[in-house]
Amino acid sequence: MEIILLIVAAVVLFYFYNTLKEYLKNPLNPKTKTEEYDLKNDPYLLVQSSPLDKFKQTQTGAYMRLLKFLDIQKNALDNALRTLFINELEQPLNSEQQNLAKELLNEPVDKKENFESLCQEIADHTHGEYAKRLKLVEFLMLLAYADGILDSKEKELFLDVGAFLQIDNQDFNELYDNFERFNSIEIPMSLEEAKNLFEIQTHITKQDLEEKALDLSALYYHKMNDNKRYSEQDFISLKKIALASQLLENGLKNS
Repeated sequence: MEIILLIVAAVVLFYFYNTLKEYLKNPLNPKTKTEEYDLKNDPYLLVQSSPLDKFKQTQTGAYMRLLKFLDIQKNALDNALRTLFINELEQPLNSEQQNLAKELLNEPVDKKENFESLCQEIADHTHGEYAKRLKLVEFLMLLAYADGILDSKEKELFLDVGAFLQIDNQDFNELYDNFERFNSIEIPMSLEEAKNLFEIQTHITKQDLEEKALDLSALYYHKMNDNKRYSEQDFISLKKIALASQLLENGLKNS
């Protein structure tokens, strides 16, 4: 029995001896010191948004970017409606934000702007505010009809906006049919009637004309938080302003 125990002990010692030899040949490598990650090299942090870029992502900035997709029509009513809309957007802004808004409006149109992505931004900003979405589509329709002619590009724009903002078909069709009907109404306008509407007593400049058109249009402009729809009389009043300003502007060119 003692012999067996001695043999077992010898085998165990031999095993540990060989194991020790292997360990001494291949000692464990010490842990390599890991360099700390320098945040300055982070590509995401290197690209910092400018104040203007940040402003573009706000609801006001998104609305103003959308406005750029609708071509400016060279008439006093279009100018007045855009000004009233922008003034309303700028009203709650502080002075710094108002400066950024002006900077954005003065930027050339971004040809790479993705229209669908922009509409999705607006949809996110107006989540749960269906009335505000509908009001935006209504304003785009009003602006498109400012010159009395709805071209295919204008129609396609507010059709797409209506779809992306998930405007109910019945609501959209009601707006569209109303504006189409309003615009078909014939409104006579003589030069004398135009002068009376704009209260012209003496010679005026184009700037005077635009300022007066702005004052007159403000009486019929509906703010975005106003759920009242544009009536036939509202549209007729605005169309009279457009017709009168065009006659008076033509008179300025000919004088």
